[in-house]
Amino acid sequence: MNEQKIGGIKVREAASTRYFHTFGYIFVLLLSIVCVLPFIIVVSGSFSAEQAILFHGFKLWPQEFTLEAYETLFHTPMVMIRSYGVTIFITAVGTTVSLFVTAMTGYVLSRKDFLYRNKIAFFFYFTTLFNGGLVGTYIFIIKYLHLKDSFAALIFPHMINVFNLLIMRSFMASLPTEVIESAKVDA
Repeated sequence: MNEQKIGGIKVREAASTRYFHTFGYIFVLLLSIVCVLPFIIVVSGSFSAEQAILFHGFKLWPQEFTLEAYETLFHTPMVMIRSYGVTIFITAVGTTVSLFVTAMTGYVLSRKDFLYRNKIAFFFYFTTLFNGGLVGTYIFIIKYLHLKDSFAALIFPHMINVFNLLIMRSFMASLPTEVIESAKVDA
């Protein structure tokens, strides 16, 4: 058994505790490597030739070392800037619209005086159990909504998340009815 001092007192550590700590450290080390590995592969791919990646796939070490990706990036920086602009725009607008629609729907479904709230809530819940899948969603967005190659195709299909809606409905239902009554009086 191993001894260590804790606050001036000698404490013996059991062998099973040492084994447990050793196993824990090894497990966390392996998990850390698994988490960092994809980033290493992406950096390695950025230094590999495009043809080498097409023929051999991504590897841990660069194949046919080249700086072509970085040359392209620095020759046309507006492509990267525009890409980040689109990402920020879709994130900001999509989050705002989704929060607005989810809050409004959650409020309506939380009202006890709304006659069909349980039936409509069931239709929302039902979509979490059964959905059309990825192909059905794609066909719906392209063929029926005609949103091909538009920002709306990235925002509208994800405008409402049923899980978030159920959380919002529960939150709205927990608000005291006096708040709604005072809002009616103030209006």
